[in-house]
Amino acid sequence: MTVFNKNVFFTFQKQVVIPLHQLRAANPSVSKVNPAEKYIQVVSVEGHEFWFMGFLMYDKAAASLQEALASARELQP
Repeated sequence: MTVFNKNVFFTFQKQVVIPLHQLRAANPSVSKVNPAEKYIQVVSVEGHEFWFMGFLMYDKAAASLQEALASARELQP
């Protein structure tokens, strides 16, 4: 989480755990204004959206998350 206050910002690191069966999609996204800003949008089966940023290895994180979702879908009846 990033908190902005008069040109100063603080970043807090959080760990989020969401069961794979509760996820609908994981969509990598890049800012059109600043291509260095990369995000991953995660959408739950209930339609809630979560946006994550600040990955050390963005491409690997996005690929791993999409692979995990695909594997979980294969296991569902």
